[in-house]
Amino acid sequence: MQTVQQVIAQTNERRKARAAERYKQAAERAAALLNSDAFLRLPEVLAVVGVRKTTLWSGIKRGVSPAGVKVSDRCTAWPAGTIRELISRTAAAAKEAM
Repeated sequence: MQTVQQVIAQTNERRKARAAERYKQAAERAAALLNSDAFLRLPEVLAVVGVRKTTLWSGIKRGVSPAGVKVSDRCTAWPAGTIRELISRTAAAAKEAM
């Protein structure tokens, strides 16, 4: 019989594995969509840009990251072109900092 700690540890490992799989799928979708004129949803944007949700929203508030387009009350999406520009700006800023 398993102890409570073992069950909790197994549950946490399964959650981590599922989260990693969702992140991988989002990155694959985003890579395919990034070269088109499609809209990217939040998981794809986070996977491509490589930041967490709070960092992205903070960047939008500060004017560093582009604001998305409100598709519905609870859905925001970003045009692929604006994400490509964000990646280019970020890469250029990193090169200048070196």
